[in-house]
Formats: sequence, structure tokens, C-alpha cells
Amino acid sequence: MARSFPSRRMAPLLLLAAVPTLLAFDYGTSILVRSEADIIELEYMGEIDEELRDQLLDLFDNPLDLNTASREDLVLLPEVTYGLADRIVERRGDRSFDNARQVREVVGRSIYNEIKPFVTTMKVPEPPEPIKGTVSVRYLDKFQDDKPPVASIKAKVRYHKWLEAGVLVAEEQGVYGVSYDNDAITVQGMRPQVSLERVYATIDRGDWAVMMGHYKAGFGQRLTFDVTDKQRPHGFYQDLKITEDYEDYDSYSVSRRLLGVAASTERHLGAEGPTLDLTFFASSNPHDLYYTYFSPHDYTVTGDEDVLYPTFPLVYREDIVGLNASLIWAKRIHAGFTGWGGHVSKAYDFEFTGTPIPNRDFYGALGVDGAYGLGMVDVFGEVAVTDTGGLGARAETVIDPGMIEASVAMRYYGEGFDNPHSRGSAEPDQYRCDDDGGELDCEITGGDRDRDEIGPQVKLVFDPFGWIRLRAKGDVWRVPSEQITHSYVEGRLDIDPIDYVGLDFVAYLRDKDISTGGRDQDYDDSDGQGAKSALGAGLTVQPVDPLIVQAFAKQVWEDSSAYTDGFMNDRYAWGKVIWDVTEDVELAGRVKFYDERIDTHDAGMEYWSVYGQARGKLFGQLTLFARYEQIHDLDNPEADPNPEHKLKVGGDFRF
Repeated sequence: MARSFPSRRMAPLLLLAAVPTLLAFDYGTSILVRSEADIIELEYMGEIDEELRDQLLDLFDNPLDLNTASREDLVLLPEVTYGLADRIVERRGDRSFDNARQVREVVGRSIYNEIKPFVTTMKVPEPPEPIKGTVSVRYLDKFQDDKPPVASIKAKVRYHKWLEAGVLVAEEQGVYGVSYDNDAITVQGMRPQVSLERVYATIDRGDWAVMMGHYKAGFGQRLTFDVTDKQRPHGFYQDLKITEDYEDYDSYSVSRRLLGVAASTERHLGAEGPTLDLTFFASSNPHDLYYTYFSPHDYTVTGDEDVLYPTFPLVYREDIVGLNASLIWAKRIHAGFTGWGGHVSKAYDFEFTGTPIPNRDFYGALGVDGAYGLGMVDVFGEVAVTDTGGLGARAETVIDPGMIEASVAMRYYGEGFDNPHSRGSAEPDQYRCDDDGGELDCEITGGDRDRDEIGPQVKLVFDPFGWIRLRAKGDVWRVPSEQITHSYVEGRLDIDPIDYVGLDFVAYLRDKDISTGGRDQDYDDSDGQGAKSALGAGLTVQPVDPLIVQAFAKQVWEDSSAYTDGFMNDRYAWGKVIWDVTEDVELAGRVKFYDERIDTHDAGMEYWSVYGQARGKLFGQLTLFARYEQIHDLDNPEADPNPEHKLKVGGDFRF
């Protein structure tokens, strides 16, 4: 259940609460996937970032109902513009979709191939059963190693439409016998452990709702508070997501969320007045920390076994209390206020250099956001201030005259704006460097996304004929404290000359000074400039209706002069085949080659891999899934094991 604040009778008005961005959402690459593992691999290869990965995983786990999804949710689907979303809404207004395949008549064959895993249709011709639910089981194993497999089970149950509960239990190898003594950690060893990762219950009575347990929440332009996977959140949502480790298949991660209670209610302020929506949330959530946030000497092993790459449990607890109040006048007009405060209690005394939590006991932020839309123009924005007085602001104007959708935005994040729960439109810093007597002093920040920068952002989608589409992004930001400027330019051209063939071209250039504080870049003391650029091309062919063939190749050049004297080259290519045997049975396979090299060194990584996967639905209620992959190390052919073998199997049962 994705519960924000709406009662069902208020849903049309509250579409604006997400602060609509009329520009279609762009993932920057073709999203031709058929499993969670396919999505995770895109992030591992650098095609999408972690935030987009989580958004796609959320859509995959909770497909949009084509008959009820809002316009703002529909444009989060790959390649779906606001124009296409309007056509989907118009089509279902005439007659509802009986199955997801019918949307192909609206969006076309190539776009349907990309959105298929993320859409569904709910048929309710007769009164629904009082109890409905889903049970999902996953098993992952990387053969030929000494780690146990990872397993998880997730269950959601709904009673009528007003009561819902969910639970997630997972198993992996973890540390045991852990104790914290001020600035020292001792651990006995590692063994397989079963953990209750997520649990929640929700009561939704239309004009009020309450959620207890684990949940995620966010508001406005995500500048004051947001811990969701959504681009335009408003309110609180259930959270049962677990992310598998694509590389080793022997671990998983669970995002930092909230644990406590959230409640919302709405009130009409007179017959002609606005609607007042109030949302309250409180959380007291213990957090684990992965070992990379410590040096190897920060923990002592008391047992005989090795303890490598541990995640230490319950290292700190974060307490949060917050409130959002929104006044809604019309679908495209609203104003909102958000305020929250947090406190950290540490079980181990260390600096939070590797987490987004500030190094102070109490922190928080206040912010206001709003939107006003008329005709083809929408203007919206948000201003937030942290407890230390740091200021952050973002404003955007969106124009949608038809074949062109354009957005121009300006943001300002002050040097003191260190809001740990802000998720504005900027890439997270990997490092932060200060000049210490002529030498750079750098430390890992782990996620200062919105801090110490000012600059414009431009986005453009040009679709003149329906078969050719140009997407462009431009981003320029200046770091006032360092007096340096960075830029980012990206372009993407999609051509579908005939219904069965699609071409995809991608290029980008990132210019960054890796000596004084770039983005997404490991660096050391150097006075050189850093740059990262890429060129890519893809071809998708559908020779017969149930068969899709895709080929893609990409070359990435990255200036690595900060830590070596050459350029790092990433080259990869893959070929993929998807066969929709029937509406309920699909097969897929892929061969991939990857090579990462430094020009002046022999160091690098080169491998090729192949996988096959199958998904099938039985009796309309049971879905089974299996994926097998081999990875062949070309750099070290005598490595043990070589090749590596990975297996993932699972099932979903709906009742």
C-alpha cells in the first residue's frame, strides 16, 4: 500500500501534492528489463544511479494499475511523457483496460516493451474478497564460496480496503557476539542469521489514516524531508523493500527508513475554501553500519574465524518527529509547510563521516513549498532552513506547449545546509576537501547531496513526429566556498523508423575539478582537472511479436590523474533476447562483455557473462521465477572459482 494522505474522493485534488513536474521523467538509458536482477545490474554498470534503481525496484514490486494510476505516477514509467500519460487517462475514461497489453495501442510497441514489467490491471467487476494478499519468497546463492545463500520471505495482507499489514524476514551471514565499549568494538565471529527486517500495519478510513511499524515518508520538492524512493512524494508509504547485492549475491541491503507511527487527516475549510491536509510522523529507529565506515583496527575478533566485511548491528539510533500541513485550492495550486527534528544516540563513539547524519546531537529543518499552474506553464518551488541556519532553495518553471517539454530550474544550497534527509536534484558528494595550510584535507562524506552549491538546470524533450525523440540535460553548478565551477551535459536520441526497429544513442560529458571537491569521483591531492565522458548506441528489433532482440555498446572515458597518470576506460557491450511465449510465460537471456582499463597500467578488470531467466504464472495466482548466471574472468583465467555461478529463484503467491 502506498498511503499518502488521500481519501479516495479527494484523489483528483491531491495529485498536485506531489508538486507536478510536467517534464517527462528520463532514466537516461533504455529500460528493457524483466526482473529485479536486471534493474540492479543497470545500476552496477553505471547506466542508472542508486536512486533511480530504487525507484524502478519500487515500480517493479508495486506495478501501476493502468485504470487508476495518477498522471504523475504514469510519467515515472520509462519513456512515458505527460502527453502519453494524458492519452492513457483519456483511453481508460472511454473504456477501462482489460489487461496491460491493451495499453500498447496507446503508447506503441517499443514503449510497451519497456513499461510492461511496471504496469498491471486490477479487475473488480464483482465485490472484492474481504481478505487479499501476497507472499513472496526469494533465494540467492553464489556457488563455490563458503558463504551461505541469502533467502527472504515477504508477506502483505489486506482486509477489505481499510486494513493492511506486511512483514519481511531475511537471512544472510552476519556477525554475532558484538559488544561496544566507547571507542572499541569486539566481535566473536560470523554465522547465518535470520532477521526481522520490516513490519508494518495500516488503517485507512478515507479521511484519516494511521501507519505503525516501518515506513517511508517525504514531502514537497524533497528539500526539507524525504526518505522515499519517489521523485514527487507527499505523505507516508509502506516499506518492504530489500536490495540484493548484484556483484556477490551473498548479501543484501535495507535502506534507512523510519520506524514508529505516522498519521494523516484532511478537513474542508468551507464550501469554497481550500482543503487542509495534516500529516504527523514520529520514528525511533536503530541503524546498522557497514564496516567501511571504520578502519580495520576499529574492531577486535575474539573467535578463531575471520570476520570480513561485517555489518555491525544497532550502532546508533535516530529519533525523529515531524509535521506537514498543506492547503490545496485546486489540482495545480497548493502551499505546504514541513518541519522536523532529530536526535542521535550512539552505541559506539565515532564520527559520522560515512553516514548522512550530522555530527551534533540535535538537528532538523523547516521548509515551505508551493505550486501554481495555469495553461501550459507551471511554477513551483521550495525553501528550507536547517537548525544551524543553513539555507536551501529550489525553483522551477515548466512549459509544455505540445511537441516540446522544457524545464528551467535554479537551486541554491548554502555551505551550512547539511540536511541529512534532503534529496534535492544534485549528485551526492563522495569526498569533501578543505585547504589545510596549502595541503588538501579530504574525508569521506557519504552523501552531502545538497550543500554548498548554486546553479541552473535545464531539461528538454523534443518529439516532433512521434518516431524521433531528442532528450537533453544541462547542469552547471558553482561551489562558492571553493570558487570552482562544474558542469554536466547529456544528450539522448531515440529513433523508431518503423514499428519493429528502435535506435538509441547516448552521450554525456561531466567536467569536474577532482582536486577540490568534484562529484562521484575518488581523488587525492592533485591540481589537475577531471572529466568523464561517454558514448553509447543501442539497437532493439522485434522481428516477430513475442520476440525482442537488443544490442547495446558503450565506451566511458574517465580522467584518473588524481590517483594514476592515465585515463580509465570502461568498455562494455551486451546482447539480450526476450521471448514472451504467452502473456503468462516469458524467457530471457543475455551475453555481456566488460573491460575496465587504465591507459598507462595493466591493471583492470575484464570478463564476460551469460545468463538465462524464466518467469511463469500458474493458475492466475502463483508466479515462479528462476535466473542462472555464469561469469568468466578473462584477466585471471586461473582464478578459483572461474567461472563463477549465480542462482536466483523465487515465487509470488497471490490470494
